[in-house]
Amino acid sequence: HREDVGPIAIIISARPIEGEDADWVARMLNAFNVLQWDGGVIHHTIVKSTYQREQAEIDMLESLLGAPLSHEIMLACKRNSQLAHRKLAELSIRLARRFDGVVDLTDTLDELKLAHTVTGLTADGKPFDYQVATPDSLQYWLGHPRFRMAS
Repeated sequence: HREDVGPIAIIISARPIEGEDADWVARMLNAFNVLQWDGGVIHHTIVKSTYQREQAEIDMLESLLGAPLSHEIMLACKRNSQLAHRKLAELSIRLARRFDGVVDLTDTLDELKLAHTVTGLTADGKPFDYQVATPDSLQYWLGHPRFRMAS
């Protein structure tokens, strides 16, 4: 792992994250970054969930959610420390629960058996696998001795 590139996660929601909900996310992340830890700031972006996803990938994600995709919250940490991995997981669980979503881990973690594997395409059209976890399965993984997020 490189110290200057931290873990990332994407919360995929069937609920819209606009207006007051988007403001709530920004306020919550601001409080989270300022009050809870040592400068491993988490940046976020909110986009429509169909942004840069292929139809087969969308179909798989919608079957996991049990509803059409709406929005995503993309989260990225500035540091690659154990603390950054833990804080990102805690924040991802909280957001996924609030917005009835799942967490795209952006890669596969061999140790995480409770997640679903989804195949997407890179910008140049090559297939790649990543795992999607429910808030409960990510909470379980957070308690595992070998816990880490993808980075």
